[in-house]
Amino acid sequence: MRDFLPNSWSAFAEWMANFVIHFNVLAAKYGLESEITQLTLDNSWVQYWVQAKFNAKQQEKQLTDFIDGIVNSEPGAPPPTEPLWALPPNQPANIGTGLKKKLRALARQIKANPLYTKSDGEVLGIISPDEAGLSPADTAPQFTVRSLPNYAVETDFRKYGTDALRVEFRHKGGNWILAAILTSSPGVFNIVPSVSGDAEQIEVRGIFLLKNQPFGNYSPTYNVVIQP
Repeated sequence: MRDFLPNSWSAFAEWMANFVIHFNVLAAKYGLESEITQLTLDNSWVQYWVQAKFNAKQQEKQLTDFIDGIVNSEPGAPPPTEPLWALPPNQPANIGTGLKKKLRALARQIKANPLYTKSDGEVLGIISPDEAGLSPADTAPQFTVRSLPNYAVETDFRKYGTDALRVEFRHKGGNWILAAILTSSPGVFNIVPSVSGDAEQIEVRGIFLLKNQPFGNYSPTYNVVIQP
């Protein structure tokens, strides 16, 4: 059975945040209130260290640029800016090892409860594609789109056990462009208009992602008017 936990760190952090939010609501139904405190600590740890991992990539580039600027620039050239190399503030306490195995065990416990429903599993993000009965040949996302100020678009969707929804847009007569990769619903993304300050009708479509690869078919094409 394919796993419900995303592979990429950024997607896992979003999954974890979504899981904890909805688990806090459903914990009483499944008699798991005692898990809330530890899950909250686990989530704080995940969010901090995934952000630290992202920052480290940015800092590594700064460090490379700094060394390259000193070693390979012309004599007398202005020195490059020294890189900032530090962890984010407010480092949380460490948690126990084996987090993903513990999360899978907790998901199995929820699913074994007689009160369990697939709708709860979908909200929590613990349904695998196999459980959802998805096959690539007949799977395509369906979602709603709503225009928001500042050229933003909100979409409401269900993942049905996949990792994320890849959303693309195009201007009239243009090519499809990546708009966002959404791991929780509702999702909001911004579009750069063809003419700043003008409203514009664009087309939006989406496809599921599974293990960072497209899964199934594209959704129908939706029209939405983006506005300042």
